[in-house]
Amino acid sequence: MLNGHRSNTERPGAHSEVQSFSTMGAVMNPHHPGLTPSLAVTAAARMNVKRVSVTASLIAGLFFSAFVLAAVPGQIAFSSNRSGNYEIYRKNLVTGAIADLTNDPANDMNPQVSRDGRYLAFYSDRTGNNQIYKIDLLNPGPVARLTNDGASNYDPAFFPDGRILFKSNLKDGYGDIWIMDANGLNQRNLTPLLSTTEEWKPDATSSTSVAFVSGLRDASEIYTLDLTSNALRRLTNNQLPDWYPAVSPDGARIAFVSKDSPNSPDALFIITVDGQGRSRITSFPGDADDPAWSPDGQYITFVGRNGATYDIYALNIRSGQIEVLESDPRGDELSPIFLPAPNDPLINLPPWRHAVF
Repeated sequence: MLNGHRSNTERPGAHSEVQSFSTMGAVMNPHHPGLTPSLAVTAAARMNVKRVSVTASLIAGLFFSAFVLAAVPGQIAFSSNRSGNYEIYRKNLVTGAIADLTNDPANDMNPQVSRDGRYLAFYSDRTGNNQIYKIDLLNPGPVARLTNDGASNYDPAFFPDGRILFKSNLKDGYGDIWIMDANGLNQRNLTPLLSTTEEWKPDATSSTSVAFVSGLRDASEIYTLDLTSNALRRLTNNQLPDWYPAVSPDGARIAFVSKDSPNSPDALFIITVDGQGRSRITSFPGDADDPAWSPDGQYITFVGRNGATYDIYALNIRSGQIEVLESDPRGDELSPIFLPAPNDPLINLPPWRHAVF
């Protein structure tokens, strides 16, 4: 979802086909008036995580006095083309160890993790067109292919009950939001009535509701769909594109990408799940894209470009402090996510219920 709004056949690896980083308009992330970002790396890098001081804008009701924290804990997964093609990598933020999870000559993109931390879904062009695949992180082995059709499928995201949301152009040349069982069966189009717009980047807001982006070109906005009533609700109404929604673990807030002006770079914003309280949460020297929450809701990881390539950062919601989690001059790091530890009690909050619809 980098460099301004593009259709899913044009956007680079963050959540669609791998393409060059050409834009349809300016890149996103405005400097907030009155805020002066600083990107001075301190000498004391902890646990292989470089500490960066970047002023972040206030989050209404969430900003506390800034304080120094230990390095961001846990693990992340991300996509990178450091080896010449895009692979899915896992990094231990404590030890710094990095493992290639896919190791395939194709382009493997946009990892998303199940709520229990066991499975990783992604899309890949290993058969010529993009299809959805899944990895068992506890029992590594051959990846499982979940979609097998003539369409292009992108943007996988786990539904709370283990099913998988994704974007497909199977019956709509623009693209719709679909859902399927964890094994790829029972695929169903959730947005067949949205036949004149492109829909992409789904993420569950509850056990019965999905957020996604809908629109074409500069008209992209964030919507939610109630899966029991099929009620569609528009959450953003902006003259500039709003996209790449990422729902907080408690389902209360949505982080997304937008901008303040047509010529400003990408920035991260936040709203409540009913579309209220829009606030910009980053003031970054370059683009800030691809937000994803930590399981405890205390961090948002994202990719930022302050030079030739995209690197991975984490924003501490309370302090506004930004950490560099991964950087490699050989290529771009895209689509970072936190990996919850299996059996971590945090992954069971809130108590999602299986919904039949």
